[in-house]
Amino acid sequence: MKNLLAAMQQLGRAMMLPIAVLPVAALLLRLGQPDLLDMPAIAAAGDAVFANLGMLFGIGIAVGLARENHGAAGLAGLVAYLVAT
Repeated sequence: MKNLLAAMQQLGRAMMLPIAVLPVAALLLRLGQPDLLDMPAIAAAGDAVFANLGMLFGIGIAVGLARENHGAAGLAGLVAYLVAT
């Protein structure tokens, strides 16, 4: 039971990495809309995060689960995402 709990905690910590980007992306997307600041570049920056959300999660979780946060795991996560889609 302890091993299951430890694995779930590690997965939760790994998911915090890509989830931390979402509030900033939402703010950028909203602030760039025509009825607020009317800045298309800011809205495009926020939309880029949401358009590539699957890739962001694939890389973020792979890096978060890797020992010592190796970048090679991020590349493997990207390849796995591209193969799956």
